[in-house]
Amino acid sequence: MKTDRILIINPFGIGDVIFTTPLIRHLRKQFPDSYIGFICNSRVAPFLSSNKNLNEIFVFDKGDFRILWRASKIDCIRQFLKFLKIIKSK
Repeated sequence: MKTDRILIINPFGIGDVIFTTPLIRHLRKQFPDSYIGFICNSRVAPFLSSNKNLNEIFVFDKGDFRILWRASKIDCIRQFLKFLKIIKSK
């Protein structure tokens, strides 16, 4: 089975991300040539930055989007669509 791109989405805390690390290793072993990205929050990103099995880390902070949503729903949607566009381009 050929898989070009894999995206793991886990915007939760460090404990959840630690439990996800065996999955990353397994995915890399099963799909050695695939691009593997990971969506996480900013507190966890430094922990993942040393993981050689990941090609890229995307930071998604729900709190920032909540603040933006309260200020301007249109700006929040635009920002979220930009975030998705960046991920999709990889």
